[in-house]
Formats: sequence, structure tokens, C-alpha cells
Amino acid sequence: MKYLSSLLTLLLITTIFSCSSGGGAEGDAETDSTAVANAVEEDYSNMSEADLSDYGIMATIMTPDDGKLEIEETSWGSVTLKAGQKFGLEIVPFGLTLEEMKAEMDQGGVYKVEIIEEDPAYILYKRSIPDSEVSDEYHFFMNKEINGEIYEIKSMADMELKEGAARKNLKAAKSFKAKPSA
Repeated sequence: MKYLSSLLTLLLITTIFSCSSGGGAEGDAETDSTAVANAVEEDYSNMSEADLSDYGIMATIMTPDDGKLEIEETSWGSVTLKAGQKFGLEIVPFGLTLEEMKAEMDQGGVYKVEIIEEDPAYILYKRSIPDSEVSDEYHFFMNKEINGEIYEIKSMADMELKEGAARKNLKAAKSFKAKPSA
């Protein structure tokens, strides 16, 4: 909540300064504080809330309504969520930090990695194999703190997602939040 409040404040200040410096046109919808608030909020219509407490994570996450949701615990302690061919997330307790993930991506290997979008909480990136017939893949990696624990939330490594599908998976990951107390 603190993060969302800080982000909203930063967006509002940026909007005010851009308006006062001539950056916005009079009546421009982007300068309206309501438009700024709406840009921060995600639309979770056509999604349902999944409760992860049966898997040892006292949190919920929004998942797409299309396709049967399959939730499984892995032998290494993570939880996977899959629905259809284009939705797949893995939630890892005590996972890597963003800096550790970026360092791992920089180690080279077969894939060339390009960061498409970066935020203090996540990265959206493209993996490709230069000079090959292999299609580009898009993935994301995110960290979120729930009840004092850091969780790594990421797209499934074995899913070959296009950018739009990766963004929809990231949208779901952004909804990961502590389960309200009963």
C-alpha cells in the first residue's frame, strides 16, 4: 500500500510539473488526477481471485477466467499456476532479488536478453537466440513482500509467450497480495 501511495504521489507531481511547464494541452485527459489514478489501477475484470493459503502462501492472486486453473506445489517449494496455453506463473518464497536475476541474465548463455520494461518491483524482458529461426519469447520477473516475506513471481520458463501474453501474466502477478485476516 505504501508503494502504491508513493507511486501515485510521484505520478501526480510529475503531471502537475508537466502542466505548469507547458507540457500538457488545456483539457488534456492525461493531466486530470482521475486519469492518473486510473492509469495506476489495473482492470481485473474477466479474472477471478485464487486463494493460495492451501499451498502455504497467505496471499491471493487474480487469474484469468478462461481455461481451468491448475495450482500445484513443486518439490522445491514453489507454487505454479497454469490456465490454458498462455497463462503460467511460478511463485517462489525466498527467491532471487531483481539485482540477482539481472546478474543471472547477464551471464550469457544461448539466449540474448533485452529488458523491455523495468520498475522497482519487476522487469519484463525478451529472450531471443540471434541468427536463428527460434521465435522471441517474453517473460517477466517480480518481487513482492507479503507479511514480511519476499516472494519471487515469474512467468513459466517453459512457456513461449508473445509480449501481450507476458504482459497479461505480469498484470496477474501485480495483483498478488496478502490474504485479508478472517
